[in-house]
Amino acid sequence: MSLTSQIAKNTSVQIVGKAASLAATVVTIALITRHLGATGYGYYVTAFALLQVVFIVIDLGLQMTTVTLIADPKNDPARIFGNVLGLRIVTAVGMAGIAAGGIWLTPYPLIIKQAVGVMALSFVAADIIAVLTGLFQHRLSMGKVALAEVIGKLAMLALVFLAIISRAGLLAIIAATVIATLLHTYLLMYWAKGQLPFYLRYDISVWRNILVVTWPLAVTIALNLVYFKMDTVILSIYRESEEVGLYGAPYRILELCINLGYLFLGLVLPRLTEAAAQHQWERFTRLLQRAFDAMAVAGIPLVAGGLFLSRPLMVLIAGPTFTESGPLLSILLIATAIIFLAAVLGYGIVALGKQRILIPYYAANAALALGGYLWLIPRYGARAAAWLTVASELAILLASIWVMYRLIKFLPNFRIAGLSVIAATVMLALLWLLPDWPVLMRIAIGGIAYLCALGWLGGLPRSLLRQILKPQQS
Repeated sequence: MSLTSQIAKNTSVQIVGKAASLAATVVTIALITRHLGATGYGYYVTAFALLQVVFIVIDLGLQMTTVTLIADPKNDPARIFGNVLGLRIVTAVGMAGIAAGGIWLTPYPLIIKQAVGVMALSFVAADIIAVLTGLFQHRLSMGKVALAEVIGKLAMLALVFLAIISRAGLLAIIAATVIATLLHTYLLMYWAKGQLPFYLRYDISVWRNILVVTWPLAVTIALNLVYFKMDTVILSIYRESEEVGLYGAPYRILELCINLGYLFLGLVLPRLTEAAAQHQWERFTRLLQRAFDAMAVAGIPLVAGGLFLSRPLMVLIAGPTFTESGPLLSILLIATAIIFLAAVLGYGIVALGKQRILIPYYAANAALALGGYLWLIPRYGARAAAWLTVASELAILLASIWVMYRLIKFLPNFRIAGLSVIAATVMLALLWLLPDWPVLMRIAIGGIAYLCALGWLGGLPRSLLRQILKPQQS
């Protein structure tokens, strides 16, 4: 099978698998939010956000680092991967222990402290999954990743459903998610052995070399998550758990959307890395522009659709208790589209090995965002948190554009983005004419109208994905 065929097959499998996983996740969220209500879901979101903030210390960017190091022909893939995985397990388990113990020193309610202790294990598993996924990305064998994720999400849905019909509380629901995540991890670990014969390694000298490569990425990810998740933590300190839950539900939608974007960019990264390593700058910029166009095509209709559909969509997913989450979702979808575009340039900078240049920009943005959270969230609550998220992501997009221009004189062309805005306007006009139709039908009709309008405008070139991912022609 040719490389182009492999990529096309992997892309198709991932799309199908991610669609199934997304459907299962949305149903799981619907069950949890309806069962726990805004206040109970606020406890869940708070525990989750606290762990995310703690675990940024040891994220280290190892998924992307795994892809880039294994792709380097100078390295022994089995030795590198065994050490990356060993490093990840040691750091994740250590941080889980710190988080589970340290939470008892805080004034949070008992239920949140208990939730953090139970949920910490799922974060260890998720960190291992991220490293394993890097291996499968490099080997263009993402079918196994998709299958493991689908099995894990379906298991989570089933276990959460059993917990709910048993009238169990928050901790049982969290335990259900932990068990499903461990199953997901086991499947990937088992299948990874077929991709690359490896065993866990703890070579300190290799760990040192890995950290030399990954530390700039680790710092940028940590700073990114400071402004990405500290809003929820600060909201949980100053506002009631009900408001945290109302904010956390649409924020979960944002996270699901950007995970789809990162899945796509995970396929692009190896191609960008190869082009940069071979100094094929025309190919590199072509790939980068095509990826930017794809993210614009995906992100702009989310912003437009959110204007009319966010409130009924939140009611459909989370129940009528979360009606007030609708306006928050509209704002967060703006952030989602910006994240899509910034991520393309961020991955390009990683492929160039210049991620350390971004550190001052991320540090300044994190400091300003944190100051804004502390100033505005106590006064204005979740709405301030949402708008500050938009502002922070926009700052990172502008910084990434500037850095990429400094490095290779590349500026993204916004022609396709502009055509996407026009097509989204057509979609909005149609949605405005259908105010009382069921939300899923309006989403389907709006999506079809958008794609048709974009195609008519010439903004949806045929075989766009193949143009983005096709290998170098010899």
